[in-house]
Amino acid sequence: MHYVRALKEVQPKYFLYKNNYRISDKIRDAISEQLGVEPILIDAALVSAQKRKRYYWTNIPNVTQPEDKGILVKDIIVDDESLKRTFDDRIRNTMIKCTNYIKYDLGGKGHYSQQDRMYFLDGKAPTVPRCRTETKFNVWLGGETYKITCPLEAERLMTLPDGYTEGVPKTRRFEAIGNGWVVDVIVHIFKNLLVENI
Repeated sequence: MHYVRALKEVQPKYFLYKNNYRISDKIRDAISEQLGVEPILIDAALVSAQKRKRYYWTNIPNVTQPEDKGILVKDIIVDDESLKRTFDDRIRNTMIKCTNYIKYDLGGKGHYSQQDRMYFLDGKAPTVPRCRTETKFNVWLGGETYKITCPLEAERLMTLPDGYTEGVPKTRRFEAIGNGWVVDVIVHIFKNLLVENI
């Protein structure tokens, strides 16, 4: 409602509002009613190496789905020995191969939590979270080797320039990156402003 208030006070020519695609239909419909437009669902997997579905409400005309750039995990990985890890018995004894990742149970309680996954190089990463990012995006490198993620890879997943968040403590970098918008999705939406104003 603060966004609606701001729209009424500022009365901009164009606006853009985003929310997670997992919101209830009731909330999605309420937002649509308040903003006067229907959302478009865009998955950042089309323009980046991560799956990140979001609803975008905008009055920018002619917004469509972006073209699939075919970017995969292997395209954003940093080759850094300090990030590499080796399987231990907890992984060896509980690992299960899934479509996009290998899951395992470090806690031994059958939970198979998100942090207990290794994603495939030729697949997509999960949505970059704002907290505990380092533990939620491991990549299987083959054999019994995997790697944890770093801020540079998180920047690349969000299509930010390399080093965009440098100079900030690592935890804060991950928080800022995970809280952000995927730049190339926004660029795709905003390009219609250029067409509109030519």
